[in-house]
Amino acid sequence: MNNIEIQNINKFLQDNKENIINDIRDLVAIPSVSENLPKVKECLKTVICKAEKMGFKAYTVLDDSIGIVEMGDGTETIGILTHIDVVPADDLDKWNSNPFEMVEKDGVLFGRGVLDDKGCIVSSLYAMDAIRKLNLPINKKVQLIIGTQEEVEWVDMNEYIEKYPLPDYGFTPDGQFPICNKEKGYADVAFKFTSCTCCTGDFEITKLQSGNATNSVPGVATAILKGDLNKFKDSLNKYLALNKDAKITFSEDGSVIKVVAEGVSGHSAFPHLSINPIVMLGKFLNTLSIVSNSRGNAIKFIAENCYDYFGKGLGVYSESEYLDGEYMHRNVISPTVVKEDDSHCTVILNMRPVYGTTLEGLKEVFTKISNETKSTFEVLDFLAPIFVSKEKPFLQIMENTYNELSGLKNDFTLGHGTSYAKAMPNTVAWGPVFYDEDECCHVANEFISLEKLFKATEIYSVALGRMLEETKPLI
Repeated sequence: MNNIEIQNINKFLQDNKENIINDIRDLVAIPSVSENLPKVKECLKTVICKAEKMGFKAYTVLDDSIGIVEMGDGTETIGILTHIDVVPADDLDKWNSNPFEMVEKDGVLFGRGVLDDKGCIVSSLYAMDAIRKLNLPINKKVQLIIGTQEEVEWVDMNEYIEKYPLPDYGFTPDGQFPICNKEKGYADVAFKFTSCTCCTGDFEITKLQSGNATNSVPGVATAILKGDLNKFKDSLNKYLALNKDAKITFSEDGSVIKVVAEGVSGHSAFPHLSINPIVMLGKFLNTLSIVSNSRGNAIKFIAENCYDYFGKGLGVYSESEYLDGEYMHRNVISPTVVKEDDSHCTVILNMRPVYGTTLEGLKEVFTKISNETKSTFEVLDFLAPIFVSKEKPFLQIMENTYNELSGLKNDFTLGHGTSYAKAMPNTVAWGPVFYDEDECCHVANEFISLEKLFKATEIYSVALGRMLEETKPLI
């Protein structure tokens, strides 16, 4: 691909700037939170309709749980993996605008999904459209694959993998630049607690709740207690005097005390950027004399086993950040959801295991923890960490394109989050967030810079064009 063709791609994208912005706005306006299946399917159909109007072959499969947009033909298929579902908006008071009404301000788009991942779906569509409209060579097939349950348990993609042919290689624009050829795994583990036979204590927790998305650190954790108010006030004052960063408040109605811990929400792949209110609340309540009902036992577990997001209290601490000379970071694990029913209290931990950590090894460790805490555990979801060799020809094209168009030097990096890259072979996470940008997925006031979005789209389009003009295999 020559410089004139690159210039033409850039001009095409700039000429379609308002269309791109409006298409993102249309998708953000549909509150496609993963659990709201009617809205998720509505949003997917909206994308498919837009793709059809652009002239692509576009359709859904598996009862509208996966969308496909296709271009070209050939013996190799390049996959672009995206998702239309989003995490909940959570505390609306922390948003400066309606999360489902996109706002454009000072060259920045705000709204739930503008970055993760609706803006990237639109970016990918126009990257493909530029190649097609400019009549560039197309010697391979491209599939833009749009999932609907990426933020939860991947039931959509798991079924798709079982029933349909998969791309030979590709990327997901659901991470960071440069190329993330290593990605941590993903695990949700639920520890369930019951009451002990001896349930004495000064305070009884009658309700315990926090979080509604396993892959997000929540902003607030709440407990309802019964007990002596003056004794509670004295304990809280002493605790806050020693823990000045803790933000814990209470209200009372007779002997009923409502306790609220306020943290900082964020993506659970980056726990160091959040303040976990579940841990905050657990550490304080564990200083009280608590009745050992299911909630009290859950609090003890949170305070004594979940205090460190590197997993020291859970037995999953990684002694080294390297494996065979490759930087892999460390396991991170955080409580993200606390829920209850009539007789049980459940704490769900979200873990990002590093390459080399196995499901069998985790089960062995968690069996020991459950025995010690008199709980039961269940692995709700597990996705193994991935590693794709940087010597793959398609990655060399992506690397060279990034170097040329960004003016930066590519480095093959580790992805801390999880993405559909784990779902298919030879797939990496690639953009749209640049190295100098803040990670704002899953938080209030989610945003993406228009300048960076268009630069990412240009990089995607040129890299795709260079792959498609090749007649030789790139795997």
